[in-house]
Amino acid sequence: MLFEMKLGLIAYWRWVRGGGFWRKLLGVGGPVVAVLVLVAAASGGGEESTADADPEPAVTATVDVAATAAARQEATAQAQAATSAAATARAAPKLSLISASCGRYGGSYIKCEGFVKNLSGAKLENVEAVVVFVDESGAPVASADALIDYNPILAGQSSPWSVIATYNPAYTKWRIEFKELLGGTISFSDDRVR
Repeated sequence: MLFEMKLGLIAYWRWVRGGGFWRKLLGVGGPVVAVLVLVAAASGGGEESTADADPEPAVTATVDVAATAAARQEATAQAQAATSAAATARAAPKLSLISASCGRYGGSYIKCEGFVKNLSGAKLENVEAVVVFVDESGAPVASADALIDYNPILAGQSSPWSVIATYNPAYTKWRIEFKELLGGTISFSDDRVR
């Protein structure tokens, strides 16, 4: 860059000493050439200007991008682990269905009964067994519910349950569910021996 400035000043000096029509016509030729030399120097048009450039900002930017990418990956991994832990906690059953059966009872009733075990590690209060009766197409027709026998059911304890409903010939299948009294469903695993 200094070399280019030197050449520009030499050219300006020759032009001023050479005189002539253009110097007289422009009158302010010196400042114009000086401005042109400064513009050329500021634009960095040469090998020296690229050699003078400091490569550290680009390296720093690369390191920052890499650090940001690593931080983003770590945050994503932590979020996935938290989601997985929450899904496992949601999916972990609180009850285990040990046995269940349904059959006609007293001619005009149907009785479903069995045993359920508390897997939650804490006592569960007001647990209801809900039997849903479905027709041949699989559509729910009716349901009946009753509290299980042990209230509360302690951690690790098994309790009998029974539900009685009015018999209807449309009932072709049934399924069991558990819920809290005046609350939501309780997750359970079907551990019946078949």
